[in-house]
Amino acid sequence: MKNLSEQIKNRRISLGWSQKKLSEETGISQPQLSKFENSLPPFRMSTLERIAEAMGCDIQITLIPQEEEDGSTGRTFAVAEGSQGSR
Repeated sequence: MKNLSEQIKNRRISLGWSQKKLSEETGISQPQLSKFENSLPPFRMSTLERIAEAMGCDIQITLIPQEEEDGSTGRTFAVAEGSQGSR
């Protein structure tokens, strides 16, 4: 599974949006969004909710036991395309 930063960037690109457009839709500065897409700071849940809502996505979090053979860290975060009416 792709990391959260890659998922956000890929979804933004699939919408045909620039970071500036996503910034306008979320109220999050473009430099901050750039940092998120490059996995620099940790995400606050409220920030992730704003990004997901602007892109028409739901948030799905899956916990995976650390003893998995795939080398997972035990946490997986996913931004899934979904309807906005389910919030």
